[in-house]
Amino acid sequence: MKFNLLSILIILFFISCASNKQKENKNEKPVAELQIAPNYIHADLEILSVEDTKTPLTIRATILEVLKYGSTIEPIPSGIVVSFHTNDELYKEYANRLKSGKKIRATLRKEPSGMMMNKSNTTNMWKLISINN
Repeated sequence: MKFNLLSILIILFFISCASNKQKENKNEKPVAELQIAPNYIHADLEILSVEDTKTPLTIRATILEVLKYGSTIEPIPSGIVVSFHTNDELYKEYANRLKSGKKIRATLRKEPSGMMMNKSNTTNMWKLISINN
């Protein structure tokens, strides 16, 4: 009799613990991950060079890691060299970070075909939207 009563109490204890865990999980608010717009990437980059002799300024960088992709962007492997341009205002704001050898975390937008003057490079040209570090 004592064995049955003890077994029932142990079973009830485990059931009550399990239901408390379920209640705790229901009270937690889900954390929404920010989405990134189509044609954008959020990536860690290492600056290779800055061509500041013409407008728009052109920067070459190695992609260290793409952290997020917009829905229309194909996967980009680490180690790929990309070129992106920026306007004077953004360059002046981040000039100390946009130097050869510096590492940055940035948001880039893929330029649509035919928008750049040198159409042979349009498939690999990006625009710097922001620096996030």
